[in-house]
Amino acid sequence: MTGSSTVRVAIVGAGAIADYHARAYTTLAPRFRLTAVFDTDLPKARAFAKTHGVRRVCNTLQEIVQLEDLELVDLCTPPFLHVRQAAEVLAGGRHVLCEKPIAGSLRDIDRLGELERRAQRHLFPVFQYRFDTQVRKTLALKDAGLLGNHRLSTVENFWFRDDSYFRPSGRGSWRHDLGGTLASHAIHAHDILCEVVGMPKRVFARTSSIREGIETEDMAAATFIFGDGSFATSAANLDSKLEQSRFCFVFKRVSVEGVVDMTRWKQSPWRFVPADPSDQDAIAKTIAEVDPKREQFEAQFAALHDCLVHGHPAPVTLEDARRSVELLTAMYYSADHATEVELPLRVDHAYYDGWLAEPESAGGETRDG
Repeated sequence: MTGSSTVRVAIVGAGAIADYHARAYTTLAPRFRLTAVFDTDLPKARAFAKTHGVRRVCNTLQEIVQLEDLELVDLCTPPFLHVRQAAEVLAGGRHVLCEKPIAGSLRDIDRLGELERRAQRHLFPVFQYRFDTQVRKTLALKDAGLLGNHRLSTVENFWFRDDSYFRPSGRGSWRHDLGGTLASHAIHAHDILCEVVGMPKRVFARTSSIREGIETEDMAAATFIFGDGSFATSAANLDSKLEQSRFCFVFKRVSVEGVVDMTRWKQSPWRFVPADPSDQDAIAKTIAEVDPKREQFEAQFAALHDCLVHGHPAPVTLEDARRSVELLTAMYYSADHATEVELPLRVDHAYYDGWLAEPESAGGETRDG
């Protein structure tokens, strides 16, 4: 970082998710300043620049990396580009913010970890949903020791995506997305599950594609067993008119339930129900201390700024992304082989190189779908 407290950002990719990122940066000004954008679709990049007041439209990623007045490159590109682009940005000495999934294999994400250490720069994954106020309240209760031992949890992603989501974007192919609803949508719910409960020790999953014309799964179900013997279940699909995510965490001392309305990206207050009514005051006091002012991208980016400028811990780390990729690896292996998978996975695991036939590698290409 320079002596300035303003982090200068370039966005790569000018699609819908980049728009959400740009609005968060604008809200957080002057902590961030959008200085450049690059997209292979130059008219789209120019329109994005006009909408968000970005002064410079670049023609290549290399041009972005070589900008002098830049600290952070935000990758809002399709998943199959993430490893190659993140590697290039790190090699250029810039911090990276990258949408999910960062990689399609544990080998690739471990290579990125080595590049991150060598460059002495951060590679920040995006897991904005863990910064929702209700999730942070749940984590605050965990940190305060009020939840008790875990018993059983359920996470449900009942989302909807129509044909316009898949065509002509290339979505729905293994080459483009590196996976289906597990990699692109339920990855958020599983990140929250791991934050609240921990990483499971055993996984069993089933996947299916019910929509014609796509390769990747649009429906999945999984069961998880944790080290203490407690359970969790997960269900995900992209054909639900409910369009909601639902969480239920049952701990010895507190049960938590919450629903997120995905049509408005809003949620009603979650229920925190104690087993012993005498815990109610402590629960109320703890969740009242959680600041509701910022959520999702805005909250994560504010914490990212504090990391880069003030030396605070990274709000989300590459190790968090590795955890999500490891869980994806286990679920895809389980679904492909109809078997339970034990975690952690070793480097000699059959899917360490990815669940694709020719997984993406740092600086390499991806397989055709």
